[in-house]
Amino acid sequence: MRLSDLFSTVNPMKSAICVGFCVLCLQTVPSAEDTIGPPQGTLVVVGGDDHPLVVVPGSTSRDGRHVDRRNLYRWAWLQRGHRPQTIAPVTLDSRQLESRGPDRGILFISGGGNRTAASTEHDVNVRYPAFVDLIREARSTVKPNIVVITTAGGRDRKGKHAATLVLNDLVGSANVTELFTLSRDVANSDEFLNPISQADGIWLGGGQQGLLANTFLDTGTEQALRSVLARGGVIGGSSAGAQFQSSFMTRGMNRNGRTGPILGDGDHQKGMGFITLTAFDVHVAARNRENDLFKLLATSRGQLHDRNLDPTQLLGIGIDELTAIIVRKDQFKVIGEGQVYVYNPPEWKNGVEPFYDTLSTGDRFNIRMRKTLVRNRDLSIDERAHENGTTKPKKGLPRSSENNR
Repeated sequence: MRLSDLFSTVNPMKSAICVGFCVLCLQTVPSAEDTIGPPQGTLVVVGGDDHPLVVVPGSTSRDGRHVDRRNLYRWAWLQRGHRPQTIAPVTLDSRQLESRGPDRGILFISGGGNRTAASTEHDVNVRYPAFVDLIREARSTVKPNIVVITTAGGRDRKGKHAATLVLNDLVGSANVTELFTLSRDVANSDEFLNPISQADGIWLGGGQQGLLANTFLDTGTEQALRSVLARGGVIGGSSAGAQFQSSFMTRGMNRNGRTGPILGDGDHQKGMGFITLTAFDVHVAARNRENDLFKLLATSRGQLHDRNLDPTQLLGIGIDELTAIIVRKDQFKVIGEGQVYVYNPPEWKNGVEPFYDTLSTGDRFNIRMRKTLVRNRDLSIDERAHENGTTKPKKGLPRSSENNR
């Protein structure tokens, strides 16, 4: 076979390089001990982009006639006086590889309410007062500026959202601004962003979390919300406004306006990620959802919209109605009348049946360690009173399966 025949499948520029390699290998033959270059007396012929041929005259061994292409190229390249570049190692953000809370600021994540007198009482006496107290503490002000975002509700309530009305009574209507939009252009406008930039606290109302994702992700509003936390503010939310705060957003966007399955739809699985590597569910006991997060966490890698996400590494957190978690850095505390459900797939190994742990008011949990720090029921009466503060949870309040407002 002629040498030119072996280059017939290579373009002209590659052919020139190949010929150069052939001549170089004939002129500069490494010693037999050299493990990088081809064997003694080798003639190098490249017959294609991915299948070079290394011919050793007189050899009948397949191993003697073929050499790893990468080692061959490197040997020839070094023989011509080149030296490898030093490449900086790729560093990954460790926060994306483990469950972590925000570096600064506080999160108030509520499992939602319902259309009952008990839920209204909870809002007036527990949920919103606790939210306002956090803001006052974090921002050292009696009259904090609060923005209520009602986008998840799907319609503009013009200052009459339930959260707005209660917060008006707590801090004064002059300090409360209600914002609504379904437009990404508006979400990038100064008119919409200015109140957020001056806010000490943000409340994200319930409804459809997919509307929040559609409207705010990758906009100026997303960055403005992150800035609220960065300056030590508080972001709270109920139901959809809670799910939007996790990294994997459950239940997505349902076209008929009702709650969807736990995996939701592929276009609405990304949340704000204020707590990394987490998935939230809400209205848990009221809607018999205790086992729903198992379905997400048992999903195989590649079945989700983010094909790089391993669902078995997520920390699942389910929250009952009239219940919330208060998140400071990598820890949260439970308040309210229901339970919080913690799902930790790495514990389900070696034949361990998947399970969830339950936390109640006063309990504390470390998100990063995935470990319960304090169980209120194990404390003395005095210690329990200290953990719970002056607010005592009421028992036996009726629950409803209606949508959260």
